[in-house]
Amino acid sequence: MRPRRSIRRDRRGTSGGGSRTVSALAPMLAAPAPLFPSTVREAMTAPVVQLAPKDTLAVALARLRNANVSGAPVVSTEGKVLGVLSERDIAQSVGARWLSSRPMEVLDLVLPGSAWSRPDALRNLREGLQNLRVEDAMTTPPEVVEAKAPLGEAIRRMKVRHVNRLPVVEGGRLVGIITRRDLLSGWPVEVASRT
Repeated sequence: MRPRRSIRRDRRGTSGGGSRTVSALAPMLAAPAPLFPSTVREAMTAPVVQLAPKDTLAVALARLRNANVSGAPVVSTEGKVLGVLSERDIAQSVGARWLSSRPMEVLDLVLPGSAWSRPDALRNLREGLQNLRVEDAMTTPPEVVEAKAPLGEAIRRMKVRHVNRLPVVEGGRLVGIITRRDLLSGWPVEVASRT
């Protein structure tokens, strides 16, 4: 329980010699701020890691790793969202489909006798990353959400479409991104621990 703080008031009803009366503060105290974000804009992350359609998969993967994210929107020079690229899209595009469903099997790359431990298999993976473009691997059409949309709309779309992230647009241009992490981090610890 939080200790109560007493405010000493002078004869005019002000505290600390200020000009605002306690009754003038009552409306502000009566309307608490919302506990949870209510719109996509309030919960989104901005600025956003963006990828260009002509980037190689190697450049895209490096950008994702440097930002510590698993996917990002692919954006035109005008700011229009063209698609979304995820680590899974990259793995599937370079022929490492097993990486997209079972990341722990990355150890097959170094285990003796594994088909993936052959030097030519690793070379093929590297060549795929260097030669393929983001536009060849991205998921299209992109599922986007408006910044002014209710947060529940973003949650519904992510659930129905089975996606982990939604680019956030305003006037057709990218302004942010909302991810599962953004949604979970909006819940106070007390609420999250009860679920």
